[in-house]
Amino acid sequence: MLQTLASCEETKDEREALLNLHSQCKLLTTVFKLASQLQTENEDEMSIDEIERLERQIIYRSNSLNKLQEAIEIGYRHAPQSPGDFALRRLDQVLREEDLLGLYCLILKKRLLIIDDLEFVGKRKTFRHSFLTLDQIWSTAQLLNLIAYCVFQTGNKRDKFSTFFLENLQGALSSLVSRDHRLRLLPSDFWVVDKHMAAKTENLGYQELSSVVN
Repeated sequence: MLQTLASCEETKDEREALLNLHSQCKLLTTVFKLASQLQTENEDEMSIDEIERLERQIIYRSNSLNKLQEAIEIGYRHAPQSPGDFALRRLDQVLREEDLLGLYCLILKKRLLIIDDLEFVGKRKTFRHSFLTLDQIWSTAQLLNLIAYCVFQTGNKRDKFSTFFLENLQGALSSLVSRDHRLRLLPSDFWVVDKHMAAKTENLGYQELSSVVN
C-alpha cells in the first residue's frame, strides 16, 4: 500500500515502523474527521466530548508529533529540492501518505496556536513531550512549503488531495510563516520555493514579469 516507503532508502525496521505508523494515522485521521463532522451536525454532546477528549490527548499529551516528525524525516530525507523534480518523483508519495502528512500538519497547527515563542525556540517546556527542535521545524517547513507549491500549482494536482490534507497543510504553513515573520529566524528568501524564478524576475518590470509568468 505504501510502496514508496518500502524502498531501499529505509532499513527493514524503519519500513515496518513506518507502515505501522501509517495505519495508525489513517485511524487517527478518521477520528479527527468524525469530530469535525459531529461538531458541524450538533450530534450527541457526549459523543462530541469523548472525541474532543481523545483529540486533546493526541495533540497535546502524546508524542504523536515527534513520531510523525521522525517518519517524515525518514521518508523524505532523499527527496529532491527542486519543485520540478519533487513533483515528478515524490508527489505520488505525498498523495499516498496524505493521512500521515495531514495529521502532522493538524497537530503542528494546533500546537503552534498555544505555545509561546520561548517554547518554540526550545527554551521552555510546558507539555510532557517537548516540541520540535528548530532544526526539525525548519527542515519540515521547507518540505511542506515545497509540497504546497507543487500541490497548489494546478487544479488537476490539487483536486487529487483530500480537504483534510489541504486545509491542514495551509494552516500549518500559515502558522509557521507568521511565527517566522515575528521572530525573524530564517533567511528572507526561505519561503520562496523557486529561487531561480525569483532571481530572474527580481528586476523585471510589470510587463516583463507578466510575460514570464504567462
